[in-house]
Amino acid sequence: RSEFNFGHAQNCAKRDVGRVVGDENHENDLSKKAMNAFLAGRHIIAEASKAKFITNTQLEELQGHIKTAALTWEKCIAATAIHYINDVTNDIAEFSNGSYASVSNFTNLGKHWSELKGFALSLQFSPFSPFRDAEVIAVNLDSLKTVLSNIGDKPVLATDGQEAIDAYLQALAAARDILEDAYDFDAANVAEW
Repeated sequence: RSEFNFGHAQNCAKRDVGRVVGDENHENDLSKKAMNAFLAGRHIIAEASKAKFITNTQLEELQGHIKTAALTWEKCIAATAIHYINDVTNDIAEFSNGSYASVSNFTNLGKHWSELKGFALSLQFSPFSPFRDAEVIAVNLDSLKTVLSNIGDKPVLATDGQEAIDAYLQALAAARDILEDAYDFDAANVAEW
């Protein structure tokens, strides 16, 4: 009975605020694009409800809005996963001689990595995902498996040694590149998120 902003909507807005590259058509304005698709779809449903039937044309248009909303929502999730890849990378950069820079360096790493893992795992469920869309040639489900494998089951720790740290940073960078390609994100936005 009152307004409420769900977590994904908040994260979507944060990625929009954090973008450095946009365009006049708002193709990179994820919040606006998703919301416009939700509203357009809801309008079609309301009109069909009033008429007590839905035409084939309305149904086709509705399916287009559903796909746009779902894929844009997923783009928000993928952009947030990229945001957390950047945070984890920055946390790791604070390591010094096999130690954490501070207690907060350790706790931030844990928080950022767990957020990253959760957001990345959620990318496997959408039927509209570019990882499942045969028309998207740059990626497939194996690409998503690589992203999840590169993130791993735990972050690298300061005590794991420089070789392991460097390998993990390379794996995270590769995961970020796959997400950038899959969702056709601008590299400048990916770096900024």
